[in-house]
Amino acid sequence: TGFYNQEGMKSQIYAFTKMNGDKDAVFIVIDIDDFKNIAETYGYSSGGMVIRNVVSVLKSSFRKDEIISHSGGDEFCIFLPEPFTYEGLKRRMDKLVDDLKFEVDDMKVTCSVGVCKYPEGASDYETLYTNAKTGEIENILVITDTQNGILTM
Repeated sequence: TGFYNQEGMKSQIYAFTKMNGDKDAVFIVIDIDDFKNIAETYGYSSGGMVIRNVVSVLKSSFRKDEIISHSGGDEFCIFLPEPFTYEGLKRRMDKLVDDLKFEVDDMKVTCSVGVCKYPEGASDYETLYTNAKTGEIENILVITDTQNGILTM
């Protein structure tokens, strides 16, 4: 994929926090919905096409200074090392969710996306990941922000 692995992402976030302190950033977790079922039903070559499509969308959706990792299987993480307004982030995530809807071999593919803001929602990789994942599992897009509460998009 050309993306970082999970350890590489952790290192990038650690470096960001050491250099930038409390500068705002955003952490995103993306899971391909029902990926295991897709691979088992349509075959692993179709599963590979799904992964390649997601990789293509992510490469076209994020800049070089925005850090992407493929944690393995159906999961990707993105770290945006810059501040966003709620409205700006919502627009960007709405577009991403739309771009991550596609078809491969007559199967409809969707992805779940969870978001956590740094440092308001969490200040380390594990908590960023957990809080972003919580929003994604609830099948809603959530920005975790302890100053303003949990904002549902």
